[in-house]
Amino acid sequence: MSNAVEVGMLKGRPYGGVMCLIHNDLRKFAKTMYTNERCAIVRLFNYIIINVYFPCAGTADRQLICDDLLAEIDSLWQQFEMYETIIAGDFNTSLDSTDVVAQAINNFLTKRKLVRADGLFLTAKAPTYVNEALKRSSTIDYVVTTTP
Repeated sequence: MSNAVEVGMLKGRPYGGVMCLIHNDLRKFAKTMYTNERCAIVRLFNYIIINVYFPCAGTADRQLICDDLLAEIDSLWQQFEMYETIIAGDFNTSLDSTDVVAQAINNFLTKRKLVRADGLFLTAKAPTYVNEALKRSSTIDYVVTTTP
């Protein structure tokens, strides 16, 4: 990102990122535990909320970035094992696909015994992106949790 900013003004939506919005009434109970450009971790009561932004298809070194992000989350997880966990965000892949990033994420979910929220309810599986003009839709945004 810093290299791109040095080149000149950015236009449009050139980069993603993460942030967590906490309602003012809950802010005094929330504590930011960790942040970087692809991950933000907040503790709220007995929950750890991890907001993620995985690289999209076509990103240089996508698999490496994904593996690094999963390893980073896995490493941080050891500090937070006593909390219930929610991971939410832009996974930038369909977790039902055979994409290598989807496989890496699914392996992580299995290892950490995380459950996809879209699988908990019969009507929950729905596209998270819809463009009616282009007749396109996809499911690349997810919420997973340690407890169903």
